[in-house]
Amino acid sequence: MPANTAVYGSGGGGYVAPNGGVGDSGSMHLTDAANGQQGAFVISNLYNGAQVSAIAASFDVLMGGGSGNPADGFSFNFANNLTAGGGGNQEGNGTGPSVKFCIHDNGNETPPAPSIDIRYKGSLVASTQIPKPQLETGSNYRTVLLRVDQDGKLYLAYGERVLYN
Repeated sequence: MPANTAVYGSGGGGYVAPNGGVGDSGSMHLTDAANGQQGAFVISNLYNGAQVSAIAASFDVLMGGGSGNPADGFSFNFANNLTAGGGGNQEGNGTGPSVKFCIHDNGNETPPAPSIDIRYKGSLVASTQIPKPQLETGSNYRTVLLRVDQDGKLYLAYGERVLYN
């Protein structure tokens, strides 16, 4: 892995495997299809404390495929105050933008899952309800394209769906 990056986990989550990715290219596992796992991938400041005002990310995700009603989900967070460690951040982390991908409704979520939610400074900005079969990837990877411009506009595509543009 590049410098300034770390994979954290607990309960068996948070590790890098040499295979299993797209084209068997290797993969990072935040969690596997097992109960009680948590994981986090953290990229520390690459610019020696300089302000970063925009970001673009592209990654392939494999989500779901565990139990009949999987509790899978993850969040992508961009902030200077992320909590490093063994996960627990599916709901979002830090005071910057958070994009939450959630399959399972815990019964107390507003808005309820399955959904993709956008939060900023912990407050809900937008939510898109997505039927669980469309949010789960099954055994295939789905591409996430994410960009936040300097003016604060967020662009997000999940698989073939453009959610925010």
